[in-house]
Order: sequence, then C-alpha cells, then structure tokens
Amino acid sequence: LKSSKNPEEQGVTITADIVYSIFIGYGAVEKIVLLDKGKGLQALVQFSCKEQCEQAYQFLNEQTVFVGTEPMIDISLNIQFSHLTDLIVKQQTTKTKEYSQASLLGPYLSYPSIDPYGQPLYPGMHSDAHGPGHSPYGLPPP
Repeated sequence: LKSSKNPEEQGVTITADIVYSIFIGYGAVEKIVLLDKGKGLQALVQFSCKEQCEQAYQFLNEQTVFVGTEPMIDISLNIQFSHLTDLIVKQQTTKTKEYSQASLLGPYLSYPSIDPYGQPLYPGMHSDAHGPGHSPYGLPPP
C-alpha cells in the first residue's frame, strides 16, 4: 500500500477494517495483518480460497483507491502473492483482525462500506463503476 502523502500525517489511519472494505468485494476475507517495515505500510490479506485471492489480484493490482473523507488519501495497491499459507492473528487490534468468525464481522456481515474505487455502497443499489451485468461488489453475476 503506497500513498502520495503519509496517511498518518494527513490524519487518516489505515486500519485492518479499511483494508477489509477494499478487498471484501472480491471474496471472503478471513484475516488481515498490517505491517510497517520502514518502506511503507504492507497488508497481508487472507481469503477463504485461492480463486478469490486471484480475483482480487486481477481487479486491484496496480490500482488506486481513495480512503478517508476530509482529507481523502489515495492509496496505490501493488499486490503480490505470499508464501504464507495461513496468517496468525494473536489478538484483535486495529492492525490485525480475523474476520472468519461471524460474530466478529459486525457491520461488515451484510455489506462493505465502500467499493474498491472508494464509492459508497448502499444495499439494493447497483454500482455502474463495474459496468453492466456486475454486482456492486465487483463480481460478475453467477
């Protein structure tokens, strides 16, 4: 995750929930771990299956999304596949979260708050951002 401005300096904190809202449109996100290794923020995102991960890669790699409201920050996504087979989340924090248990999903159980392009999603409304015949979550209809 790269930004043209440091999100923290702009008053925008990138949390696991924000990363979740970016990726949930492409599959069942199970776990997220955020790391800052000095070269910028990295997010490890675990999906429930490889196909969902590949779909997120196909649609989000090298794309820019916007987070925050005032100010709005641009985040460039550079997605790579990890050699890890399972992320370990020792505790629920703003930087590490497990979403695979329904009780932990809270407001995310039904709908994500924004689509991958930073546009708000509303239940029952179609988003034209994905083109005709696509759901508002970026997935083609079955």
